[in-house]
Amino acid sequence: LQRQLQDSQAQLEQEMRDRHTTEQALERSRLDFKSIEERANALLDAIPDKIFRHHIDGSFLDIKGQSADLILPREAIMGNNLRDLPIPNDVKANLLELIELAITTGQPQTYVHELLKQDGMHVYESRFAKSGIDEAVCIVRDITERQRTEMALHTANQDLERLGHLDGLTEMA
Repeated sequence: LQRQLQDSQAQLEQEMRDRHTTEQALERSRLDFKSIEERANALLDAIPDKIFRHHIDGSFLDIKGQSADLILPREAIMGNNLRDLPIPNDVKANLLELIELAITTGQPQTYVHELLKQDGMHVYESRFAKSGIDEAVCIVRDITERQRTEMALHTANQDLERLGHLDGLTEMA
């Protein structure tokens, strides 16, 4: 009985050492994961775009990125649904459809749309990608300046084309 007790005690001590080793490895893994998560969040918050994580039903799961608030402050959006935002219904419908398409097909989706803000009309490009079984990530970029520059370039090219077919002196073809 004493030998069995000693064997059981030795086995129990080994199991306790194994458990302690496992707990230490788990704690190291937890700290490593926390460090990776902090770095990833710092990177995401440094990106000038807004990054939304949506459930397939349109609810907001997370928001990252440093750009100015699109429509409402981050705090007002978190925990709400895209359906509840004060944006035009056709834009909401398109965004919700693209979230669902990205999730169900697994194919990235892109949508360019305009939103009126206090300082005027802004043009946004929204890109959706599947990020889970029933989740999608959406990266929203303000492309207002790019659109203005492209429009100015297009107008300048049209003027050059017209001038290329006119005589400078007579202004005749």
